[in-house]
Amino acid sequence: SELPREASEYFGNCLLQFLPAMVAARAPEACGQGDTASWPAAMRGAVIAEGGQLTREYEYIQQLRSAYERSDSEEAAMAKDRGGRTSGPHRVQAPPACVTLELGGHLFDSMFINKVCDLVESQRGRVQITNIDVGSTVGDTSRASILVMAQTQEVLDKIVGMIFSAANEAKVSFRRTGSDRDGASMPAEAKRAILLLGSGFVSGPVIEYLLRRPENVVTVASIQRSELENFAQRFGARCQPQFLDVLSEDAEMAALREDLVKKSDVIVSLVPATMHVGMAKLAIKHKTHMVTASYVSEQMQSLDKDARDAGVLIINEVGLDPGIDHLGAMKMIHHATSSPGCRVLKFSSLCGGLPAPEAAGSSPLGYKFSWSPKGVLLASRNSAKWMQDGKLCEVPGSELLASAKPMTLNNALAFDVLPNRDSTAFAELYGMPEVPTFFRGTLRYRGYCERMITVARLGLLEPGPVEQLLPLKEKSPTRRQWFAQLLGCVADDDTMLDAAMSERLGSGSDAELGKEFIGWLGLLSDEALPQAPAENPIDVTTALLNRAEMLYQPGERDMVAMYHELLVERSDGAIERHTATLIEYAEPHGVTAMAKTVGLTAAIAAQLVLDNPAPFGVGA
Repeated sequence: SELPREASEYFGNCLLQFLPAMVAARAPEACGQGDTASWPAAMRGAVIAEGGQLTREYEYIQQLRSAYERSDSEEAAMAKDRGGRTSGPHRVQAPPACVTLELGGHLFDSMFINKVCDLVESQRGRVQITNIDVGSTVGDTSRASILVMAQTQEVLDKIVGMIFSAANEAKVSFRRTGSDRDGASMPAEAKRAILLLGSGFVSGPVIEYLLRRPENVVTVASIQRSELENFAQRFGARCQPQFLDVLSEDAEMAALREDLVKKSDVIVSLVPATMHVGMAKLAIKHKTHMVTASYVSEQMQSLDKDARDAGVLIINEVGLDPGIDHLGAMKMIHHATSSPGCRVLKFSSLCGGLPAPEAAGSSPLGYKFSWSPKGVLLASRNSAKWMQDGKLCEVPGSELLASAKPMTLNNALAFDVLPNRDSTAFAELYGMPEVPTFFRGTLRYRGYCERMITVARLGLLEPGPVEQLLPLKEKSPTRRQWFAQLLGCVADDDTMLDAAMSERLGSGSDAELGKEFIGWLGLLSDEALPQAPAENPIDVTTALLNRAEMLYQPGERDMVAMYHELLVERSDGAIERHTATLIEYAEPHGVTAMAKTVGLTAAIAAQLVLDNPAPFGVGA
């Protein structure tokens, strides 16, 4: 590889002023006996070895070598015990004394980062920036995590004290993190208790993120005992499993719920949205903040006054959709309309959780279930409304699938776009109540809607009970018999059954595609009907779709796709088009894309609340 010419020239010009001192220096016979002590600090600090020995600032290199050698011998011994198998990379010991500091504020325009580096260098220590988040505007603050290293603990403590004093003077937030994974050395009063409701796919990333902070202790509450045990084994002592039924009316279980809420600093609820409200009421009662990734329901909205009066945060919609979509949209809107006289003409936000393209082909729907299959089917019956060119468009749930429009993303991904519930409610929340076009949509692979329209038109999404199916409640019909009963025809007559489907589906290629999908579901076979209430078509359809092709197999990845589009008219009449695209894939055999994008967002919100709830509108 090769450095750009201008970078090489710049470095050479900087180095030039030091060359006379370097050329004139005597070659040292031992460390510290040469002329380097009189060199400028910038050059003196770059001397790694002198007189055949490591200089003081770089003695840790030998310690690292020793750690590697020790790890090699220990690994070899352990491998021998395991029959020759190795266990992975070496564990290298940390420098003699080190600590991670978290800093927040105007770190760069105030030159505070430079001040920190100067302080560390003055004590012959070393500093490394391990993480940094720079504000997007002049008024935004920045955050940085730095690793400070020194030869002794005494020197390290002195450096940390100097940085702490400088941080107070510069009005920069300062926090010294611990290195104890299980938090054993953390004082009890410093620990933060987090109650996590739910133990599904999304919970893992939430726990992993929150346990980065040594003061956090997470209690995972669920009815799935095996998942609770897995989390406890995976994450250690600071992840505490607790069997809990959120909906149980049993007095003992109700008392346990109340006790868990009372002892917690924040609740993260990842259970189905219908279960949030009861826990939110307990949170308000015991003044415990709460975070969810679900839409704000009418029942949740009704708690707003009680929560405000109690000074309790009930933060919803901090997942993917809703969540990341809101944040991305608002950032995009603020940036695009920052110039005076700009006017938004159109805003659209599309999002979907899907199989990665290589995993989608095994399912005729191009879809696989990562959450409740029935929930996916019910979403296909939601009514929707949005603004289009200044006109209100409304679609009843029965026509939602038929209203889908095609789109291609990144010249590669062919999607159907379904209207997503009531978009108009978000236009006002986004500060654009008068925008001519405001649309929120759901993404599915092309072909999904064609097949699901068939399911809907044949009555397979009806919640039930359906009157003509009631006689089958206590019987054991075949799939074909049940389907014929639903359509009101005779199961043994192929011609009549085909005619009944054609009457509802019409003719043409779409109808033939639909019939093919009905055959794939097995509704024309003589197999036994799966275990489900026969009088409720949507439950039967859910059971029929619960098959290997519709589920993620080991190694298969899911994908999250999100797309924002904004049309802005500038003050001079010119039209600008702004777009933003998010494509996130799962890790093979690892965390799903949906779990990352929903779980990490919710965990970040919970940590922000724990650190300082004041910016959200309540006192600390």
